[in-house]
Amino acid sequence: MEVKIQNMQLEKLLKEEDLEKVQLEIKLREQAITVIEALKMYTIWGAKAMREEQLKGLIEPGKFADMVVLSADVLNTPPEQLINLKALKTIVAGNIVYEAK
Repeated sequence: MEVKIQNMQLEKLLKEEDLEKVQLEIKLREQAITVIEALKMYTIWGAKAMREEQLKGLIEPGKFADMVVLSADVLNTPPEQLINLKALKTIVAGNIVYEAK
């Protein structure tokens, strides 16, 4: 009898934990940003925030050529797979400062 009661309590706890996980996942989705927003945050919006948009933020003639080459297209990669992307090359001021081997 005691084992059955413990199993019922465990099942109830698991159901409550699952519900909390679902609620957290929904809350996180509501607060999430898009990939485009993330790219802008690290590029043009960051440059504007620092009042350096004349120097950086976009790939244009006369601006710093700071960028990273990734192993896949971030716009066509499922969000849950973005963490698996690798930096293949990093370019700062037009110079390659890192290249994957």
